[in-house]
Amino acid sequence: MGIQVSVVMPCYRAAAFVRRAVESVVAQDYPAIELICVNDGSPDNTLEVLEALKQEFSSRLSFRVIDQPNAGASAARNRGLDLAEGQYIQFLDADDWLLPSKLTSQLALAQEAHPAFVVGSYERVREDGSKLYSRRYDAQCSDRIWSLLLNTNLGITSSNLFRADALRSVGGWNEDLSSSQEYDLMFRLLQSEGTVVFDPSAFTIILHRSQGSISRSDEGANAQRYVDLRLRIREYLASIEDHRHVTEANLALFDALRTLWRYDHRLAEHHYRVHLPAGFNPGVRSGGGKVYSLLLRLAGFPLAERIYSLAGR
Repeated sequence: MGIQVSVVMPCYRAAAFVRRAVESVVAQDYPAIELICVNDGSPDNTLEVLEALKQEFSSRLSFRVIDQPNAGASAARNRGLDLAEGQYIQFLDADDWLLPSKLTSQLALAQEAHPAFVVGSYERVREDGSKLYSRRYDAQCSDRIWSLLLNTNLGITSSNLFRADALRSVGGWNEDLSSSQEYDLMFRLLQSEGTVVFDPSAFTIILHRSQGSISRSDEGANAQRYVDLRLRIREYLASIEDHRHVTEANLALFDALRTLWRYDHRLAEHHYRVHLPAGFNPGVRSGGGKVYSLLLRLAGFPLAERIYSLAGR
């Protein structure tokens, strides 16, 4: 049959939990897979754990361990993509895991429709195993692909399945980004091919780990990247004259600017003034509801945000 799916797993400080992820790959009920684990310069004993797992499971599937200096998750995924032999790529973060029918289910969808990627439903759980929330998709989501992308609701790295040649045609992951990487990748795939299918079954478990909070400057940079991506998406939608989704892009951009305001008032105000149309009205979409919408119309964006900040909203 040959390798149909390459599972690419970037690993950084993963020694304590990578076994579960690896075992979930070994337990897949689809046989023609390979596993490529890329140790991204972990300072702990991740590499040693991976080598032990390879020795334990190499009789069950093709299992490669790659060691590289720390370059970030996107670089590790690209390294795995470069080496992958499969027609489809399953990226799996080392703290997430797959249920046994994940690849069988999504390959059936992919081989029938030949999309750039399959959007997978998933569940997010806490470290104690309790369910935090789930995301479920169905075939009707195909009519809302751009809305889902704009609102960061088009699956997640470990839940989706990608066609290898589509990934390579857009250059893989953008290694210069430290956030919004998966949505940047999916945007470029949609620009290139525009084909997506949805798997309604939640065969992926995403671990929500409680970690130390990142710095305010990092959060601000993340917010700026979030704004930048929505500007790019809106520009593309305008270029293909998709006016309905341009309107949706303006709403998503406005929400992103409200987040950016927390970190950089001046930049958020600049983007609002330059990039949103005159008389822009988001309605009651955003967190402030009718009160905020009225403030925005009467006082403008900066004053509305200041009033809401003072009110502790």
